Amino acid sequence: MLIKEATLEDLAAIAHIGGKFFVESGWIKNLTPSKENTYKSLLAMMEDPDYCIVAAYDDEGELGGFVMAGLGNPWSVEKVAVEELFFTNPNGSGYGIAKPMLDFIEDMCKTKGAKLFYSSSTASIDDDGKAARGFNILLRRNGWAEIPHARVFMKEL
Repeated sequence: MLIKEATLEDLAAIAHIGGKFFVESGWIKNLTPSKENTYKSLLAMMEDPDYCIVAAYDDEGELGGFVMAGLGNPWSVEKVAVEELFFTNPNGSGYGIAKPMLDFIEDMCKTKGAKLFYSSSTASIDDDGKAARGFNILLRRNGWAEIPHARVFMKEL
């Protein structure tokens, strides 16, 4: 397994499985998918110092998942990280790749100055919420606290 900060060499693989997720999950229902816009957006995020993108490859060298977080301080003086998308390949190793990705992005965001990390990811591809529940369990096991009535998790870094 290889977990690393995403670079240009990861762009095509992230765009492919990310696009697949958005189509299959219905997030872009009634919209026309655009590979060109996807590539432009991912490239802009990779070049922005206030974004963190992590790519995770399985032992066969296939992209098994990725996670993105934006950094900013919309409510405070301190910088916070907000998880924007956490994806593991449904055919992949699930928790086996998700935990190392989460650890990596937590460290990456902390290194870039984030004091808190927020996540509200509950979307998953038509699995009756199994993936969302699994993600919430992963966050709890990794020291994240659920903010009551907000469906948001938070961790001090």
